[in-house]
Amino acid sequence: MYHSNSTLSSRELREYFRELPFDFEFRAFLKKRNKDQNKFYWGFVIRPLSEFLNAPKQQVHELMKHRFLVHYQAVETVAGEQVMPYVKSTTTLSGSEFETYCRRIRDWALTEL
Repeated sequence: MYHSNSTLSSRELREYFRELPFDFEFRAFLKKRNKDQNKFYWGFVIRPLSEFLNAPKQQVHELMKHRFLVHYQAVETVAGEQVMPYVKSTTTLSGSEFETYCRRIRDWALTEL
């Protein structure tokens, strides 16, 4: 079980993410994530990763966005059309997109950390 004042080992972090209650309901009709989703994300996804990685929460948030929310767009430049990376903001995600984002982070943590 996760306690906010503890330091987690890699094994403990994986176990923590396995036990997360991802069966709660996100409503697909939500235009944007709601306050409960936001609290869950910062308290139960970002905070333990921050403590495990020994990095500030905002930095972990940015790392996760760059890992899981990068899209590529064609941009017209002086040199011609180029494909450029674009990092989507979590504030623009729908409820179901946000749920997918959280699941992808959890799955990554379970297999990569």
